[in-house]
Amino acid sequence: MATESVRLSRAILGQARKEAGVMSRTVQAQLEHWARVGQAIENAPGYDRTKVHDALRGHISPDELDPYERSVYDVEHEAIMEKAGDEERAFFKQLADKQRAAGVNSEDLGT
Repeated sequence: MATESVRLSRAILGQARKEAGVMSRTVQAQLEHWARVGQAIENAPGYDRTKVHDALRGHISPDELDPYERSVYDVEHEAIMEKAGDEERAFFKQLADKQRAAGVNSEDLGT
């Protein structure tokens, strides 16, 4: 099998190493497994990529997503937030603080 090198974040690579050990796979096999699972989710009947994008843009609530779409949304949202600058982090912290003050459960905030 022909292979190519790609750059991955240390976080993803670390997670892959950990999971590979648990699942008795090589790191490469673990990453390929995750790619196949992601591909299967995106190809699943009823999966609507447009809804995920709309939720990421704030056009619809993530609560409107089905479980598969929500899983993809959560992963993509986390990746976006990892790249967020101080201004974005401050905005979302302030939003979460307001929601907590309004009685929203902290576990529901994803913080």
